[in-house]
Parts: sequence; structure tokens; C-alpha cells
Amino acid sequence: MARPTPRRGFTLLELLVVIAIIALLIGILVPTLGTVRDKGRAMSCAARLKSIATGVQLHITDNKELLPQMQVTPAGERTPIGSPNGRTIGPLFGGKVGLINGYGINRYGGSTRPLNKYVGVTNAPADPAVSGNESPEDIRELSNAFQIDIFESPTDRGLRLPPGVPVGAIGLAEEDAGAINSMYQLNGTSYILNDHALGQASDTGELLERPTLVPCSGGRSPRIRTPNLTWLAASYPIYNYDRGGDLQQRWYDRSRVEANVAFADLHVATTLPVPGPTENELFVEFNGQPAEWTPGQDGPVDIGCSNVTKNYSFFPEPDWFDKPASAPCQ
Repeated sequence: MARPTPRRGFTLLELLVVIAIIALLIGILVPTLGTVRDKGRAMSCAARLKSIATGVQLHITDNKELLPQMQVTPAGERTPIGSPNGRTIGPLFGGKVGLINGYGINRYGGSTRPLNKYVGVTNAPADPAVSGNESPEDIRELSNAFQIDIFESPTDRGLRLPPGVPVGAIGLAEEDAGAINSMYQLNGTSYILNDHALGQASDTGELLERPTLVPCSGGRSPRIRTPNLTWLAASYPIYNYDRGGDLQQRWYDRSRVEANVAFADLHVATTLPVPGPTENELFVEFNGQPAEWTPGQDGPVDIGCSNVTKNYSFFPEPDWFDKPASAPCQ
């Protein structure tokens, strides 16, 4: 009778080889899976942005060429469009109640911001400015209780303040400091309309804010002559370098600033690079030098070279800064 052959187990060397192979595969797959996940989030963000841009166009059609907009005083009191006492506040175009205390951001949300009804927002509770429930606790509870998913980008990582700058500098209470990691929590929206050009300094050092698609005191948007280049709505990093700063809004790629962008012709582009002040290769050029726009120019325009890139423009038409409608807001 044959004796059974004893079963041989793995040797230590074989086990180490198997473990090494598994570790190698994990090292290869994990970054790939992370990249796929990030791309999925960017595409989801773009889909929400597309819906927002479509809603903006519906609002324009219904409201005599008006982009969704609200004007408020510095104290957050709403004023009629065109009032000299009010100022257009970008985030108030749509979204929920934010947590920043200033310019109406924590007073107006789901039931008031004008784009909301064009993207399917219904049954929104009364905003603090309407209900009178304006204590920090009431606002925090409402902001958490009523969510509007379409205005929250899955890629939203908020912003980073410079070292030593407290959250109170942007109107955020210490109890809400965690909201700094989400523009949706701060402003009620991860997205923004193209309402002003990137801030430029005057000869005297004064910061100039020029209007683009929304006049300084509100009103009809100018005719957009370059709808395939002029952006209409975008994720917040499009304004990362506004006012000469850097908000560190690296939502899509940790190594550089990018934004999802919806254009006036309603096409959407994903993860477009947002150039910093020294990234001249991304700006439109004239005779080999960075310029704001090329058609009809006699030479480069020395105003910071930041509002017209090879992928998008803040301007509704070439030579926008030569037009009276682009005069800086007071």
C-alpha cells in the first residue's frame, strides 16, 4: 500500500516573494485608483456646473438679459438692482445660506438667491433675512439643515488663508473654522459667475475691480462677442489669484490651480489650468509677449496679463478694457 506524499508548504523565501509581488501591485494600483477617483469627482463637478450654466441661460431668457444677481449693502441689506447704495455680490447668484458674516452671505440662501428656482430648488425654508432668525446658532442650523447639492462640487477643498491670518478676517466665527475647507460651506456655493475681472492695481497702488458680465451696480450683461472663449460660470479656483493673492485652491491637482469652466455657448471644459502671475506660457501673446487680447491691438497691454488665457477669457469681447462699460467700480 502506497504511503501518501506529505504536502509541502511554502518556504519562507517563497512567502517573501509573494508578499513583495503583492506590495508591488498595490504600489502600482493605488495611485491609479486615486487618479480615477479624482477624475470621477472632476466629471461630477462638471456635470453640476453644466446644469448651473443651463439655469443661468434660462434666467437670462426670462429676465431681459439679466444674469442672476443680487445687490446688497455692506451690512447685508438687499437693495434693488441698479441702486447706487448696493453692490453686486457674486456668491449670491445661487446656493444655500453660507457661514460668512458679511454682504448678505449668511442672510440669503435657498429661498432668495435668484438662480435657485431655475435649477430645481423647491420648498426652501425662509432665509434668515426673511424669518428674522439671525443668531449664529440659527444660521448654523439652517446652513446644515437645508442642502442644495447642485451647488456643492465634489472636488471642493475651500481655501487657505496666509499664515497668521485668523478666520475672522473673512467674517467666519471661530466655531465655524472648519468651514474654511469648503467654499460651499463658506459662501453657500462652490461655483461663481463671471461678474468681475481679476483685480488690478492702479498707478497709485489702489486695487481696481472692473466689471465683466455684471455691471458694478447690477443690470443687463453686455453682449458677448466671443461665447466660445468667454466663461460664464466656473468652480471657485478661477478666482484663485484675484486681488494679487493666492488662495491655494488646488482642488483638482495638488501641484497647480485648475478650474472647471462653463462658457457662454454652454460647453464645459474640465480642469483648465488657472495661471499664476509668472506662468506666461498660458497667456495669450502678442509679438511674443503676454497680452490681454490680440485682435485689434497695437501692442501688449500692461495690466497684469491675467484675464485672457489660451483657454478662456473673463472679457465679453476683445479690447474690453477700452470700453466705458469696463470702468472700475467705485
